[in-house]
Formats: sequence, structure tokens, C-alpha cells
Amino acid sequence: MVIDKPQSTVKEIIEELKNESRNTKILHEQNLIITVNGVDSSVSGGKETIIKSGDVITIVTIVHGG
Repeated sequence: MVIDKPQSTVKEIIEELKNESRNTKILHEQNLIITVNGVDSSVSGGKETIIKSGDVITIVTIVHGG
């Protein structure tokens, strides 16, 4: 997904994905690992981590079950 903004936050990106998704349950923030340029966003500001033009965001869902 390409977002045409010079700057955004992780929170804004997640909200944009929820607006685009048919199944928003998989985008529950507590079940996601989000990296920005290979660095876990939880160590660089969490949901308020600034995303700049050219940054690469990777979102991985954590699967629970038994």
C-alpha cells in the first residue's frame, strides 16, 4: 500500500488500513508487530512513531490459538 503523504504516524497508518480492510479484527493493535525501516515501532514511539516519505512499514499479525 502506498500512502501519498509527506508524514504520518503508525496510528494514522493503522486507521487507514482499517478503512480499507474488510476484516478489521485482524488489525487490532495488540495483535500486531509493526516495524518501521526494520525497527520495532514500540521502541521508537509506539503508535505515535513518525512515518516519513520513503519509510518502509512492515505489519505482522500475531496468531494465537491452541
